[in-house]
Amino acid sequence: MRARNFSLLLIILTFPFAVQGASIRGDDAIIISVSPEFPGPGESVTITASGRSFDSNQAVFIWSVGGKEVLRGPAEKNYMLETSRSGAATYISLSVASVEGARYQKSITVTPSLIDLLWEARVYTQPFYRGHSLATSESIVTVVALPELTTAGGTRIAPSKLIYKWSKDGKNIGSVSGLGKQSFTFTSAKLFNENHITVTVSSSDGTISASRSMGILVSNPRVVLYPAPALLGTLYNKALGTSFSLLSDEMGVRAAAYYFSLATDGTNPTTLMWSLNGKLLPTEPEGNSLVTLRKGGAAGTARISVTATHPSNLLQSAAWSGSVNLGNSASQF
Repeated sequence: MRARNFSLLLIILTFPFAVQGASIRGDDAIIISVSPEFPGPGESVTITASGRSFDSNQAVFIWSVGGKEVLRGPAEKNYMLETSRSGAATYISLSVASVEGARYQKSITVTPSLIDLLWEARVYTQPFYRGHSLATSESIVTVVALPELTTAGGTRIAPSKLIYKWSKDGKNIGSVSGLGKQSFTFTSAKLFNENHITVTVSSSDGTISASRSMGILVSNPRVVLYPAPALLGTLYNKALGTSFSLLSDEMGVRAAAYYFSLATDGTNPTTLMWSLNGKLLPTEPEGNSLVTLRKGGAAGTARISVTATHPSNLLQSAAWSGSVNLGNSASQF
């Protein structure tokens, strides 16, 4: 699944530059903050400056973008801008004149950078399933980071050359972090919980970095029934409701157990148990996901239910129940 399309911001603090005829102080005298910390392309950003060695409420702030002055005045501590496209750098310089006559300088480069997060749970879905697999209790989940970070000169850095630092639920995972480690595989939380995943991506020298977070909700497995006529096979595009009638005198019904953890060989190990009016229903030789129902001579409705369980994960279970019009009594199958 693709994470929501938020993006991140690259901030590079540069060294101060000299101004003739003034007292120059190091850039440590100016504190710069950016809000939001990681905006994306085309987003509004507020840059705030404060001082360690001067009174910010009386000092004159002079803001320049790309060498052109854009804002000047006493206590003008905030400057707002809109970021450009991904990878396009915006150069901002700030000059501060204190009431005592001292001058302070600082420059930053703002470069929006994209990071997409994709994730997939190793659980069962039917062939040609158009939806996304959901994480269920203690299932295996893999998250992949797709960063688009660029140098100040506009050159995109290859993902394999970037350093990835992963964290899960606020805890750093050093064993899966490092150079080129774009993916992170973990066991999901138990039922009714959510895993919070964060990745910070940076260049090898640490001058370029971005971060991205996402939440992965733990869902319940589910069972869905489909008609399975002998001549047509399973009709996965026609899920049965909780009340249905047979399409012919004899019809197969297949149960699909979604989002159960796969076995090591990639198969679905889920066990299905069928019942009709409270009595166990025999399944077809090909497997326990298919039963055959037959109409009788007189009208009749029967209760049908399916229970799915995982052999090694007791927290993964699901059930389906409904009614079927068999034509007469429920003993015909």
